[in-house]
Amino acid sequence: MMAAAGGQQIPDMAIAQLREVVEQKQRSYVVPNHLPSFDGQDRRQGPVTILTVPTVSLPFLDGDQTVIALIRAFDWDQTALGPIDQWSSPLRTIVGMLCRATNPIVLLWGADGVMIYNDAYAVIAGKRHPAMLGSKVREAWPEAADFNDHVMTEALAGRSLAYRDLALTIARNGVDEEAWFNLDYAPVLDGVRPAGVIAFVTETTGVVKDHAALRQSEEQFRAFAQAMPNHVWAAHADGFIYWLNDQTYSYTGAAPGTMEGTSAWGSVVHPDDFLLAASRWSDALATGAVYETEFRIRRAGGAYCWFLVRAEPVRDESGSLVGWVGTNTNIDALRETESALRIANDTLESQVSARTAELQAKKARLRAIFETSFGFQGLLDPAGRLLDANATSLAAIGNMLDDVAGAFYWETPWFSATPGMAEAMRVAVARVASGDVVRQELLINLPVGGWRWFDFVMRPILSPEGHVTAIVPEAIETTERRVAEEALRQSQKLEAMGQLTGGVAHDFNNLLTPIIGTLDLLSRRELGGERERRLIEGGLQSAERAKMLVQRLLAFARRQPLQPQPVDVAVLIHSMSDLIASTSGPRIRIDLAIDDRLPAATAEVNQLEMALLNLAVNARDAMTAGGTLTITASAVHLADDGRGGGASGPAPGRYVRISVSDTGIGMDEDTRRRAIEPFFSTKGIGKGTGLGLSMVHGLASQLGGALKISSKLGLGTTIELMLPASATPVAPVDQPDLPAVIASGIGTVLLVDDEEPVRQTTADMLIELGYRVIEAHSGEAAIELMQHHGVDMIVTDHLMGGMTGMALIDHVRITQPDMPVLVISGYADAAGIAVDVPRLTKPFRSAELAAMLATIHKY
Repeated sequence: MMAAAGGQQIPDMAIAQLREVVEQKQRSYVVPNHLPSFDGQDRRQGPVTILTVPTVSLPFLDGDQTVIALIRAFDWDQTALGPIDQWSSPLRTIVGMLCRATNPIVLLWGADGVMIYNDAYAVIAGKRHPAMLGSKVREAWPEAADFNDHVMTEALAGRSLAYRDLALTIARNGVDEEAWFNLDYAPVLDGVRPAGVIAFVTETTGVVKDHAALRQSEEQFRAFAQAMPNHVWAAHADGFIYWLNDQTYSYTGAAPGTMEGTSAWGSVVHPDDFLLAASRWSDALATGAVYETEFRIRRAGGAYCWFLVRAEPVRDESGSLVGWVGTNTNIDALRETESALRIANDTLESQVSARTAELQAKKARLRAIFETSFGFQGLLDPAGRLLDANATSLAAIGNMLDDVAGAFYWETPWFSATPGMAEAMRVAVARVASGDVVRQELLINLPVGGWRWFDFVMRPILSPEGHVTAIVPEAIETTERRVAEEALRQSQKLEAMGQLTGGVAHDFNNLLTPIIGTLDLLSRRELGGERERRLIEGGLQSAERAKMLVQRLLAFARRQPLQPQPVDVAVLIHSMSDLIASTSGPRIRIDLAIDDRLPAATAEVNQLEMALLNLAVNARDAMTAGGTLTITASAVHLADDGRGGGASGPAPGRYVRISVSDTGIGMDEDTRRRAIEPFFSTKGIGKGTGLGLSMVHGLASQLGGALKISSKLGLGTTIELMLPASATPVAPVDQPDLPAVIASGIGTVLLVDDEEPVRQTTADMLIELGYRVIEAHSGEAAIELMQHHGVDMIVTDHLMGGMTGMALIDHVRITQPDMPVLVISGYADAAGIAVDVPRLTKPFRSAELAAMLATIHKY
């Protein structure tokens, strides 16, 4: 997990010998009764032990990697992993993967983090390899023991960790050294629970030190440059000026920071000098030669002075251009003297000739810049006729300049395929011809590439008298940026909705607990006559519907606790077919198409049944005049496209795809995009909650799958639910009946909850179950009561004012470690509850409470 480059390597001869031994039917190797110390010194004491290990077939360790041979030869019987031939399939798979990987990877298995790593990680381990193989991570890296304890705790709890440029002091080669790393940790499942941690390690020590040295060098340069009386500036290799000293800003009067960029001097260089200066700068950027020219720079008061401008290229060790350092030296007095001598000695004809040649050179260089620009550029006369266009813009319409030269700009192929754009562009040209500048975002349909977004600017070129002599249109394509921004906005919108709905659902859970609990108690006691019992049952059914609504909210917010298991999707769909048919009605035909060899899917049966029923109901409502509802299930394999999972779709791997298709009215694109938003519905008031698709989307995301919606108006809708395929076969699930009552006289329960209605209802349930109940409104009050009363069990809320329920349990366990405890809470406050503490989610009925208490008593 931590490292420095250039660790000790195993000699080739030793590797060959080790491979030869491994290939024998039985192999023996010498294991010292000690491990090499981390400082690289040999502390061998006493004899060595000779181990004989039978050869077994281990295809996951086939390979010529050095560490594979070491893993085969290692005595794993003495570790938490056990004999290598008894390793679980997930463990074998992850070990085989990391051994063949070229980047440094280490697997920390079990609670102690027993280390298995690959050849790349061995280089990072330095002299600690190979003794580190099979050791506990805390012992392998003692100087980072606390850090690794935290990693193991978090990852074995199912959480991933990531660190960038993490500074650590380690002694991998016998002496302490400071090193920096990018560390990524993820839990490894062995079945359904994390059994280990996989770490991807990248050492960034060299990069961090290089950046620090670069910063120091830049600071020294800036201090030196600020002390100079000249203008000093620095630019990137592409000519982008990113720093100018204070003397530059003081001379020009510009605000600090306003002269940075690729055209930083444009506002202060004399107009007559700008093109030549820019042209020579472009030549220097292209060739890497020294840049030297003279031009006039405007003072803060408005006057211009001549400067000798020189920039030296800065190259790295390989000779590549990495930047420029330039100076501007005031030569105004010298220039005036030279100008006087030139006028006296040169004839007017030679001056004209030189000026003509200079203009021709400027024109050629300007043409080269114009033609090689990645942006769209053109030139119009004041009437709007096209005079010129660069290669980039002509490529977008598939024409040569001669094909469009002389045409009015708004009649060219750039705008002819976009409705309304020709008139808009004609108006814009008229505005610019009057002296205005037009800038706007355009979406245009081009002959090459179709619909594309552009940041479009059109500005006039003025004569010295202020007349418009030409018009310059320019455009930079922004299509990719807009697509990325829209995807980000949609992701942020759904995340915000998830947080909001999750919080509302938690509050409803607290409100529903006393309602359901009280109605449940009244129902069990059969109070009143038939009418009263019917009212109680009606209220209880409504409360249960509200509970189901909360579960849908939590499913959308991805906060509904799930217990994924292998599910036979084919059996589930067939078992629901009658229910779906009766729900859909006689006017809708149900077609099923289920693959014969469909693998089990990773899901929760109840949630998946609810999702399918929601999709079927939505399909029924979309077919008001009848139609066909088709449900298919098939196995698919998503290949790795190099992007992984995330916002672009599920991760590569095997999936079970469930499709629900209808022949109904379909959806337009706006409705399709909003379909998974909570409470969004097109069914009308009172005809739906707007949570059906939200719940299905949340379930798919929570299980690591995906939801895809395809629809066309008038043609129907297809919704695909992708669920990860399970490598474990479907196991029969026992479903014992919940106990109605626990025998009385089993002890005293200390009930702790700061919500009085919840506390009172729960106390009534416990009393009816036969417990004696002591109530406390806070953790502090509970501790006080325990000093005066005997308590056999604690039932507590988690999040309360002051001490939390988990803090109360930790306090009690100091003196009474075997005290039975139960935490009852809403889902949103589950953070901070230890995994070994029994937990009951609000709201609950008396039977659910009884079942949980019976489970606690069993252990």
